[in-house]
Amino acid sequence: MKSPFNILIVEDELLIAEMLKEMLSDLGYNIVQVCQNYDSGAKAIQEHNNLDLAILDINLNEEKTGVLLGQEISENHD
Repeated sequence: MKSPFNILIVEDELLIAEMLKEMLSDLGYNIVQVCQNYDSGAKAIQEHNNLDLAILDINLNEEKTGVLLGQEISENHD
């Protein structure tokens, strides 16, 4: 059996983040980390080089958005 995907969740609303984590874990995915803002998400991406997927909230209720974080991932990671 193939090992589960390693997923990072960046979501500022705790209830939504926990719901995503629970649903994906129940489906057999490995949730590497749940982050609530841009900075912690960027740090997690640097720390975990084995990510298969990042689920990013577009509006993180701060200047830096999930879109910006996605662009950073695209530019700096394979």
